[in-house]
Amino acid sequence: MAGFELDSGWALTALLSLPALIWILLRGLWHASLPVKVTSAALRLAIVVLIVLALTGLFRRQANTALSLVVAADASASVPANAPESARKAFEELAAAKPASVELGAMVFAGDARVVVEPSAAPEWPAETPPLTDRDETAIEGALWRARQMLQDGRVPRVLLLSDGNETRGDAQTFASYLKAQGVRVFCRTYAADTRPEVLVEELNAPQDVALGQSFALSTTLRASAEGLATIALYRDGALVSQEERTLTAGENDWRYEERDPKGGLAQYLLVLESAQDHFRDNNRASALVYAQGKPRVLVADNDERNARYLVRALEAESFAVETRSGAGMPVDLNELMAFDVVVMSGVPATDLSNDQMLLLGRYVEDLGGGLIMLGGEDSFGIGGYGSTPLAEVLPVKTRGEEKQEMPGIGLLAIMDRSGSMQGEKLTLAKEAARATLDVLGPMDQVGVLAFDSQPLWVVEMESAGNRIGIQDTISRLESGGGTYIYPALEAGLAALQEVNAAVKHVILLTDGQSQPGDYQGIVERMRFNRITVSTVAVGDGADTQLLQDIARWGQGRYYFTADPFDIPQIFTRDTLRAARTSIIEAPFLPQVLEQHPVLAAIPWGEAPFLYGYVMTAPKPTASTLLLTERGDPLLATWQYGLGKVTAFTSDASGRWAADWTQWPGYTRFWPQVLRHTMRAREDGPAMVSLNAEGGGLALGVDVVDSSGYFMNALTGQVRVLQEGQPEAVFALMQTGPGHYEARFPAERLGNYICLVEIDAQQNGAPQAVARLSRGYARSYRPEFRHLGANVDFLKTLAESTGGTINPSDEELFAVAPEEAIETRVNQWPWLLSVALLLFLCDVAVRRLDLPGWVG
Repeated sequence: MAGFELDSGWALTALLSLPALIWILLRGLWHASLPVKVTSAALRLAIVVLIVLALTGLFRRQANTALSLVVAADASASVPANAPESARKAFEELAAAKPASVELGAMVFAGDARVVVEPSAAPEWPAETPPLTDRDETAIEGALWRARQMLQDGRVPRVLLLSDGNETRGDAQTFASYLKAQGVRVFCRTYAADTRPEVLVEELNAPQDVALGQSFALSTTLRASAEGLATIALYRDGALVSQEERTLTAGENDWRYEERDPKGGLAQYLLVLESAQDHFRDNNRASALVYAQGKPRVLVADNDERNARYLVRALEAESFAVETRSGAGMPVDLNELMAFDVVVMSGVPATDLSNDQMLLLGRYVEDLGGGLIMLGGEDSFGIGGYGSTPLAEVLPVKTRGEEKQEMPGIGLLAIMDRSGSMQGEKLTLAKEAARATLDVLGPMDQVGVLAFDSQPLWVVEMESAGNRIGIQDTISRLESGGGTYIYPALEAGLAALQEVNAAVKHVILLTDGQSQPGDYQGIVERMRFNRITVSTVAVGDGADTQLLQDIARWGQGRYYFTADPFDIPQIFTRDTLRAARTSIIEAPFLPQVLEQHPVLAAIPWGEAPFLYGYVMTAPKPTASTLLLTERGDPLLATWQYGLGKVTAFTSDASGRWAADWTQWPGYTRFWPQVLRHTMRAREDGPAMVSLNAEGGGLALGVDVVDSSGYFMNALTGQVRVLQEGQPEAVFALMQTGPGHYEARFPAERLGNYICLVEIDAQQNGAPQAVARLSRGYARSYRPEFRHLGANVDFLKTLAESTGGTINPSDEELFAVAPEEAIETRVNQWPWLLSVALLLFLCDVAVRRLDLPGWVG
């Protein structure tokens, strides 16, 4: 193996010029003595030869058996608790036992990797190891790549992997072939057994789609580190459907549940495993999403189920699956909403919904193609407090139509707590509420804002609500003050409203604290004597709720309580409209058909009975108004909002305004037709979808055939991927086979992924819908927590594929066979040029110095 070689032998051709060079050198030294001529010529020839050899890339080959060893220690969340200490101890033992020629380094890894000790002959483990940012993954391939970069060139390369072998990211087995080609041997050691008790549930297996009425099985494997009792509960869309106690044996335990009554639409199944013998809680839950094409599912939101019973009966008679909930039970995430094809808001005020829930309903319609219907009543549209909410943008009608109403004006006074406890968000929203009331008042109305702490302070004295800009600017400058004393503010408010000429006089009192005592019943009764009504708003548990309830009762107003300051603007607008009653018309009328539409088809409108009231609204420009009241106000309006539809019916469907309608035969035809028009489009088309996990993402496949069973090619399509709290992502479908289209996309975050598939064919240059489908996938927890103990088979295969072994001794790690020696090539040009330079100096000395005996 040892010897010399040339990289560029062509440079040796320069030696052919040596005879000519000798002649030139001798001619140049004609005046020198013979010894000088010979010596100088010899030195110059040697210099030329050395330079030529340097140009040829002369190098020396030699064998090196010195070792470079890197310890890669797994520090992910799934390894035993003593793993960091085990890694440090193993490294220090290797450092003490290694030969002097071995260079030893170390790194730690999980989802990412960090160098702990750079390879050296005298390594030392630091007092603190570098922190890892992603301990919920085990990226063994990435760790081996980083270890390969740390290994020193020119030395025999080896890696000692300390891990449980439960790889969750990458493909170390494939990367091992690259390491083998590089001559890197990987040795593996497992950590000592984890003594922490553990139970876990693996992935919940379920079909992605089933037919309505088709039973199917959900199954999974439950793992336990030791025998013990566990509780297994299965939920469907949040409702418990199965629960059992079972003794789990150490190792694998099969679990299965037969679903005999699948609901229509997208259903989420959640399996929860509980045991006293458990350490990690992350791996105790597993989810699956199942789509059942069946009866349309309807969610009717009404705080009084008796009001909804007429509508529910009419829909169930037409094969709708109806679920009724109060406002408190409204869905709080997209996955729950996706189970329904349409949502009917019947008797739920805006104050019963959070801002996030209303945004969710908007996204359900716009992005998921869901349907939304709002019915009239005292808890709907503007009078229900929806005028300043996200749902106001979704509805096809404007909630503020009172400017068309010719009714006496209202004198409204907002009395607001500005004490120190209201500082910040509460006071900001209270000011926003005062400004929001201006949107439901007309120019003939009067408004005032009176703030109080220990003393009352007029922010806006009673004036015309037409001065919106000036009033809003004045309100915005209100700042917080000191204590809380309500009584003087009520006295000041009574005095001011006595001077106001208005048919309706109303006070809204808001506070979050305890007031000093006073004759509150007396002052409120004086207000009632002057035809002034009083409503109260308690913000948070710190408010004097009993006093505020009494004031509202004495003042013949309404009492509101909210723990969420974001409800304050909705409460103000709702109470203002209730007090003014300017948004409700309660008088008999017959519906007027404005536009022929499938919703109205086959209904004997000439026989329709009276409706006895409705909420005033105004149609938005792009909405379709299908029915009008006799006054010309919208009764039934609808429009497309994003992918879904929204319909507004400004009367009700219950026994108050629609008492005669509930007995009319057209009622049971009208409402099913309204819902079928509004609800999400049912899945149809010649497509079958599969959605599976693949690596760190999802792979979606679609097979499309026509009615004759032939593949449909050259289609265009996309997948819109939605996940709670994340922006929508769009991925193109690519054709990869006859009638087969695929898309792949990342899915590293936990939670449910809703995939909306859209496939089109081009007809006359325009896209024509072929299929619209939706599927879901649930990531319950990270794969890091899916394993119990070490994956010895994985580590053994990984080590043996590179020529290493599992659990090697220190002697085996450091032993280097002769055939493993690394051939190194040492370039000789630095030495050649150094000698040439030395000879050049000697040549100068020979020619310049008068050496004794050399001069003739």
